[in-house]
Amino acid sequence: MVKVKLIVLGIIFLSLFYLAVLYLSLNPHVSIAYSEYYIHNKTMFYDKKVPDMLIPLGKTLTVKNLMPYFSRDGWSKPSLKTENALLFNKASLIFNIKGKSEIMTLYLQLSQIKQPVTLLFSIAGNRFEKLLFPRDKGLIILNVSNALSHQVDGVNILTISASSPISLKTLMVKES
Repeated sequence: MVKVKLIVLGIIFLSLFYLAVLYLSLNPHVSIAYSEYYIHNKTMFYDKKVPDMLIPLGKTLTVKNLMPYFSRDGWSKPSLKTENALLFNKASLIFNIKGKSEIMTLYLQLSQIKQPVTLLFSIAGNRFEKLLFPRDKGLIILNVSNALSHQVDGVNILTISASSPISLKTLMVKES
């Protein structure tokens, strides 16, 4: 009789334990950076120093500063370590912004190109197309509505598609 009670008690205890583990796995209480890297497998790097994935407004970020924001797909990882950020075809930058103005301006500085390149950008429901020529300086300015700072899922995704490989040098986000 005692053995049966112990077995039933053990089964109840294990069932409650597994239910608690299931609940915690479906509702993790982790930072956005942790979630994007470990749970959703979207970012290439995880940085504990940037748990909310906020990009500082008005500060020019080099490739080294952008490490936690690069998506896993589309970027050459060895090029990121040499601060070159080579984009093969289609890739993303994943980040957060805390801004109060109606318009955000994204400044992207690309390396010098040798042939014309068509670039497509998509962010917060906005789509932009830019054609760069070798004589261009590689600076691209995108004005985006404040939908950036009000994302429901916690992150903004700037998707960049290029007709040929390009290198991203810097990114700056300003309130307009």
